[in-house]
Amino acid sequence: MLKFLFAMVIASLSVFSQKNTEILRVDRKDGFYHNLNMEIGFSDGNSNKTQVEGGYRLDYVIGNLHSFLVANLEFQESNFKKTDDNAFIHIRGMYEIIKKFNFELFMQTEYDEFINLQDRNLLGISFRYNPIKYRFGADSSGLLDFSIATGGMYEYEYYKNENSYHETNLFRSSSNISLKIFFDKKTQFSTVVYFQPNFEHIHNYRILNENRISFGIYDNFKIYVNTSYRFDNEPEPGVLNYDFKLTNGFMINF
Repeated sequence: MLKFLFAMVIASLSVFSQKNTEILRVDRKDGFYHNLNMEIGFSDGNSNKTQVEGGYRLDYVIGNLHSFLVANLEFQESNFKKTDDNAFIHIRGMYEIIKKFNFELFMQTEYDEFINLQDRNLLGISFRYNPIKYRFGADSSGLLDFSIATGGMYEYEYYKNENSYHETNLFRSSSNISLKIFFDKKTQFSTVVYFQPNFEHIHNYRILNENRISFGIYDNFKIYVNTSYRFDNEPEPGVLNYDFKLTNGFMINF
């Protein structure tokens, strides 16, 4: 019971726009797990540049409870001038109420100076149903995993530029579909799509999509290619309504 309460406290700590964290979801046995990653990539839209970024992830699993913390930092200088500075932290607790059905609590905080976002904080809950989890292959190393989720979240945003500032407080619905295919122990493909409308103004919505294919080189070392697309039909003034990013990276698990 103490371990359960400890894990729930970890999953409820206050920590950085909703990043697509479905792509980060993994199956684990009981215990602690660590992951380090590094990316080099190209982006177009509000962030038109090359970039280098790194991140860290901590998972804690015990029984039907799985909690994880993800932190990511991106920084760039060009001609001795800072051109990018953003970071986010996401904490999530997931509890399997009955088989294939999870209750989830998450918190997130973020800043991104490149789009004038000084602060964004999220607090939300969701319910996840995992109707398909099918193993295949001669040694059952292949896996087809499909899930759907829906819930709600409170969102606070603070934008500031040289001439003005803007704050918003609102509630958004947040639904997503997720598909993962493990072709074998080393090769994996994942795709996730979010839809996030404003509860009060349904025409104000965001769509997020992320795709990843990864290849295992050694037991604890993987390389991957990631694409992400974010569309906001009512962006802040002076900000484009889309962001596209293509990155290549590697991960170390221990």
